[in-house]
Amino acid sequence: MTEQQVVKNWILSQKNTLDEIIAKAAADYHSKHSLKRYYKFDADRTLSELYLLNRGQDLCYDRPSIGFSYSLWYHGKRVNGLIDFFIQLIVESKNDDRIEIFDLGAGTGALQWAVGIVLEGMVANGIDVPEIRIVNIDSSPFMLDYNINYLWKHFTNTYTNAKNINIDYQVNSWTNPDESEFNNVWLCASYLFDHSESQQLIAQVFNDLAQQYQPQKILLLSANSKSALVDSVGTLISASGYQNRGGSVSRELFTGYLPTVNQFRNSLKEEGFGFTGNAKWDIDTWYGKVLTLQQSRLGIAFPNRLAIYQTAERTRNQIRPTPEQIKASEDTKRPTIILGPAGCGKSVVLTGKIENIVKNNNYDIELNILLTTFNKDLVEYLGDWIESILDASRFTRSFDTDFKNEKSKYSYFTFKGSTHPNITVMHFDVLPTKVGGVIARDINTAGVYYDKYHRQMMKKAVDKCVKEFELDRKKYSSILDLDFLQEEHHRVFYGLQCRSINEYLSVSREGRGASPRLILNGQRRRYVAHCIKNYIDFLRADRCESFIIRRERFLKKLQKNEGGAGTYTHLLVDELQDCCKADYDIFYSLLKVNDNLTVTGDLAQAINIGTTARIPRPQNQQMSSFQKIQLAGSFRLPFRVSQCIKELSLNIKEKFSNSGNADVSEIIPYKGAPPGARPIFVQANTEEALASKISEIYHEYKHYDAERIQHISIFENSKSLKETISELGLSVSSNYVQKAKGMEMSFVVWDTNVSVDTQNEVNEFIYTALTRTTNILVLACTLRMSNKYFDIFKMLDQDRIIYWDEDSEKIFQSICKKTFPAETDEDEDDEELESIIPEEDEHI
Repeated sequence: MTEQQVVKNWILSQKNTLDEIIAKAAADYHSKHSLKRYYKFDADRTLSELYLLNRGQDLCYDRPSIGFSYSLWYHGKRVNGLIDFFIQLIVESKNDDRIEIFDLGAGTGALQWAVGIVLEGMVANGIDVPEIRIVNIDSSPFMLDYNINYLWKHFTNTYTNAKNINIDYQVNSWTNPDESEFNNVWLCASYLFDHSESQQLIAQVFNDLAQQYQPQKILLLSANSKSALVDSVGTLISASGYQNRGGSVSRELFTGYLPTVNQFRNSLKEEGFGFTGNAKWDIDTWYGKVLTLQQSRLGIAFPNRLAIYQTAERTRNQIRPTPEQIKASEDTKRPTIILGPAGCGKSVVLTGKIENIVKNNNYDIELNILLTTFNKDLVEYLGDWIESILDASRFTRSFDTDFKNEKSKYSYFTFKGSTHPNITVMHFDVLPTKVGGVIARDINTAGVYYDKYHRQMMKKAVDKCVKEFELDRKKYSSILDLDFLQEEHHRVFYGLQCRSINEYLSVSREGRGASPRLILNGQRRRYVAHCIKNYIDFLRADRCESFIIRRERFLKKLQKNEGGAGTYTHLLVDELQDCCKADYDIFYSLLKVNDNLTVTGDLAQAINIGTTARIPRPQNQQMSSFQKIQLAGSFRLPFRVSQCIKELSLNIKEKFSNSGNADVSEIIPYKGAPPGARPIFVQANTEEALASKISEIYHEYKHYDAERIQHISIFENSKSLKETISELGLSVSSNYVQKAKGMEMSFVVWDTNVSVDTQNEVNEFIYTALTRTTNILVLACTLRMSNKYFDIFKMLDQDRIIYWDEDSEKIFQSICKKTFPAETDEDEDDEELESIIPEEDEHI
């Protein structure tokens, strides 16, 4: 009898013991979690989701009890399907000093159990066993946690020799375990080939791994129904120096039922859980292919980590750009437009391009590079990134101080031997004063908050116009709206450079839409123009200005060839979605050579100027030779979140397309994105109850990235919910979407009780908020949810949402099934849309 048969016969005698261990682990878990308020609901939902596997669909594995429910049906099957493979492989390798197995998609550790029982059988029969290390890699912390704390704990209590296996657990996407050094590596993919994956991508991924790391063995294991995919991957890898041992169907060792597991399942059913049927050992047949490296590499260690995608890394010099990002960051000496969805690495490309410009010019002291963005916090972030990737011995970094004598977020990089800064990283609103020498006027008075003060001035302007023209406020409510008027001032008067009432009457308001309707030379346009003229007059009387007026003054200086005109050799702009035509006029004026302009952004996040956001066209003389680069995929946004909000992304894309702008990038779910759960919808009747539920979610889902998930970020500036959560002892902040563009947070809460401060860009605002997360996204509401959001919820993919409890599920379904009245602006003056004869023009 061969050694393999001896081990197999011993393992066959362990059938009942293994059944008992699975049941003990489940009973242990149940006793520790049964008092949790949401436990039963969660367990029932994981049970119902398991049927997706039966139907050949994709299971998300992102509910807390998934490991528990999964183990009581599938764990025995998976172990049973793997044992036969590993009896052969490990006994064949008994004389090796060490085996290191990477289990990509480890789940609850079926491979670990198979290896453990084989090792125990070899020891029991006096067969030498090599030292074994297993690295379990999975994107679900709940599956790994169940493996660590329940299944493996009870397994090693019985099979004590298995404790000698060195076990690592890594919560990560399967393509990116941490950096370590290994030898005699076996790369194993068991049940990794889910239905959402591209076959071509899978084949290429494994081929890349084989070529770069050359593991001794590659094990491709999956359901028999996916044998064609396994074969195609194996054929591709074979060309890289691997011997194909051929595919084989696993011979199951055990058959029949798991009586102890089924006894426990029945006891749970009596408690009201949704367990049905009887668990069996029988598998749906596994298909495997073993590839062996033809030239031995024993004793040669893995020098690098298995990392083939862009992680959500915040340290710039630790980020490994993709080939597409490297290509986009080349210094082509052509005007460049880089577009892409949230998280595609646009900021990585910008900082990479600066690095290339500096190195290609050998830190030339004649360089004068400006990197600017519309996000104040992002300025500091980008400056830190640049500092980390340049040669520290060849520059110094300096900062200004603000009016409070505190260090500025913007900074300057000066090369050795230079008498002026060679790289300036500065927020766009600071450029007029710091670069253009514009003497700043106050932007508010008497310490009144900026937005509040300017709304007060606009209201005063509207009141004057209503009185002067005897307007019916209800009839003209749409054009007298304060938000609309502020936006019109920004987008049209400044953005399109309308400097008089008559210019405004005749300008095409590109991208501003037809609500409210403002025809050329229409009477209502004149009312709008007078409101804005009044607003500016009131500011002048107060010796005040807005940031928009300051930009206008800056542009006027530049057009006179003053204020820093022609200062910069290169200009790079992040967040182009906030740029209007006048902003580009500023950029062109600041540059010595227009070809050295690079702009990047995502128009889907155009929350400031909406569909009036534009990128330069070929007909623009300054950008006649421009190149446009499209980045795809979101490397920061978790795969399931991208799937959930895809329709919202497409809705924004269609909105821009209808306005004549086809440059919006839709979100594309990227399988190599950081691990994270589906968005979690939670509802409560009071804010206190909502905060308590968010705390439950936080503590459960912190496992996804314990190092980074230490803080809760709430949108849109929900101070009340922030205070309520803070009282529970959690670190929490309320954030403005405006300040978060380009930034990332690990645990994001969208408070749907807070209405965003916009009429036209609601979808863009919420899309921007939802795409800030790197791990967890919570959609939180009470019965006071703003009805602005009903349509957004209907666009979310319901199969990609976790309902936290039964109440949450019922409320979400009611939102999606009922018809809610849309908010509309009253606009009753269509009969007055005739053209008017222009009066004597007035400058604004």
